[in-house]
Amino acid sequence: MDAANNAIASIKPTDIQEIKGMKKPSPLIKLVCDGVLVLMMRPLLRVAPDMHTIKGSDYSHLVPSWETAIKTLTGSTFLSDLQTFQKDNVNEETCEFVAAYTHQSFYSPENAGNAAKAAKGLATWVWAMREYFYAARIVRPKLEALAIAEGQLAEAMAKLSSAEAEMQAVENKLAELKAGFDKAMADKQEKEDSAAALQAKMEMAEALINGLSGERVRWTNDSKSFAAMKRRLVGDVAVACAFMSYCGPFNSTFRDMLVNSKFIGDLRNRAVPVTLGLDVIKFSVTDGIIGDWNIDGLPTDPLSI
Repeated sequence: MDAANNAIASIKPTDIQEIKGMKKPSPLIKLVCDGVLVLMMRPLLRVAPDMHTIKGSDYSHLVPSWETAIKTLTGSTFLSDLQTFQKDNVNEETCEFVAAYTHQSFYSPENAGNAAKAAKGLATWVWAMREYFYAARIVRPKLEALAIAEGQLAEAMAKLSSAEAEMQAVENKLAELKAGFDKAMADKQEKEDSAAALQAKMEMAEALINGLSGERVRWTNDSKSFAAMKRRLVGDVAVACAFMSYCGPFNSTFRDMLVNSKFIGDLRNRAVPVTLGLDVIKFSVTDGIIGDWNIDGLPTDPLSI
């Protein structure tokens, strides 16, 4: 919009009088003035085609509303009206009417300036008002959304500040109460420590003795279980490898049949130790990895795993 404001500021009343004093203004000046009338929503003549010769070529256009344009241009408030023009009131229909002028190949501020000094500023203003509408149509909703978001943020920050002040007051009171409580508890604890230390040592010794006696049975059972698992390891690995190599395309029923009837059955026929009813999932992957897959959004059913 700086270009439009500068263009209007460059127009002097004498420049407007220059256009008014022209006996035969060029068609381009008339069309530029018509664009101003459209944006300012001033009366125009009835729409009718007309031929104009501009820059040596004939163009079909509308009959210009020159008399209305002269009255508007020479009005005492014309330049101030342009400076205070409510550009946000321009709508799409108005821009479509203006486009009938601005889209002509000969329409440019430079060409208008060759015809009259004021015409360049007016042509620049018309062009800038149309461009502003299309730019604002994209930017304005974003600015409105930004203003709403900033207002909501300011309100939230005010509430947060108030809540933080209240919380700080509560924390200060809590710290004061806790200091008194800690002092009282320290006095009490000091009197109980001697007896508690001895009692704790006795309980720890008893727990250690009982724990070790129970662990002997568990360690014995774990040793036997581990030895049996080692004997079945070759067969279990063979089943898992066969499962991964061949069972991917099949459903759960057919997979179970292959694992239990074919793979495990074949190993047993060959006298290879193997775990009956081997769970290939638990054998092949840890629960932690499966959990990672689930977090990543992969399916959680056994077939997919």
